[in-house]
Amino acid sequence: MDTAFVPVSHASTEAVPLDQRIEYWEAHNAAELVGLRCSDYSPAGLFVGERNFDLGVLRLSDIRGAEHVIERPRQMIKTHPKDALFASVLLDGAAFFYQSGACITLKPGDVVVYPTVSPYLFGFSQPGTRQILVDISFDEGGAAGLFKRPAEPLKIDAQRSRLSGVSQSLRTTLAGFVQQPLAGQAQQVAQRIQFLLGQLMGVPPCDAQVDSSAARFHKAEAFILQNLCDPQLDAAAVAAHLHMSVRTLNRVFLAHDTTVAQLIWSLRLQLACTQLQANPAAGIGQVALGCGFSTQAHFASSFKSAFGMTPSEYRRQFSVES
Repeated sequence: MDTAFVPVSHASTEAVPLDQRIEYWEAHNAAELVGLRCSDYSPAGLFVGERNFDLGVLRLSDIRGAEHVIERPRQMIKTHPKDALFASVLLDGAAFFYQSGACITLKPGDVVVYPTVSPYLFGFSQPGTRQILVDISFDEGGAAGLFKRPAEPLKIDAQRSRLSGVSQSLRTTLAGFVQQPLAGQAQQVAQRIQFLLGQLMGVPPCDAQVDSSAARFHKAEAFILQNLCDPQLDAAAVAAHLHMSVRTLNRVFLAHDTTVAQLIWSLRLQLACTQLQANPAAGIGQVALGCGFSTQAHFASSFKSAFGMTPSEYRRQFSVES
């Protein structure tokens, strides 16, 4: 089995003297990511670490740190030009973002998409904050040519019902890849990231960028994500939407090492995990029905089979870890 990893670079302020950390971090980001200024608000000094992954058509940055603020002012845009689409997925902690007159607060699971050619400020207001940043260049040959450059930042709320399944799928894809960044999966993962971002932005990448089988799989996935909470969703409904037979649809999914039913249940369980974490007051039955399960009992058995614990145990574990 091929276990080669994609190119990865690492950086951290941990071993840097306290009075040199801001200068170090600004220089590192100017070289690896984007030119910016940094301000430290942690009593213990600036503590932040970053891993960068090169997937060819896009890059990922897994960033963890204590309270700090980064800013890309107009002068920095002139001295350190970069024309790219950034999409930040907040995994842990809390953050706020300001650009083009829009002030956005972010909680775990939220996504903010923004261009690097306009000034912005990004603040991380809790220790242990973690984000994964998707960096797609608008330069010639860059994959961002598949999307429109947003005139203002776009926030996708993790609890927004129509898109919650899509944002959760993006979050899972990113977190899974940075944990095990296999080179053999990089192209497929990059393609999936582009597709999911397109769904969130309302401008999915054109089919010409992917092969026919992948295009049909992505269209099927989009329909599933948009109808995930419908208990009547099944392979027949997906096939009818794509104007193909169930048999043909099954062959498309087999090429991606899954089945329609497996993907539906997997995405529903991912969504349920998000809902259990984000809505502690919601009953288990309410979460089950809201995620497309027909009964609470079916939800509980499926959840325990997938994660080795009941939904209630999972919620308690998350509360203890928080």
